[in-house]
Amino acid sequence: MGLFDDLVQHHIYRGVERPIAPGYDYLLAGNGLFKRAESRLIRACLPLVDLPVAGLPDLHPELVVKPGRIP
Repeated sequence: MGLFDDLVQHHIYRGVERPIAPGYDYLLAGNGLFKRAESRLIRACLPLVDLPVAGLPDLHPELVVKPGRIP
């Protein structure tokens, strides 16, 4: 295993939020493929591919700017 093996992870979204990987996650949901990441300034879940996937719950896009001073 390398030093950076856990920076990017992929998951099938089943309606339960999981902790975000140190880098970012790819999530396959009922309404497509999403990329999710979090830093001390923002939290984002952005759609990459709009594609229906039967049997999985939908995931909704999100962009949250966290309070505090911007460096």
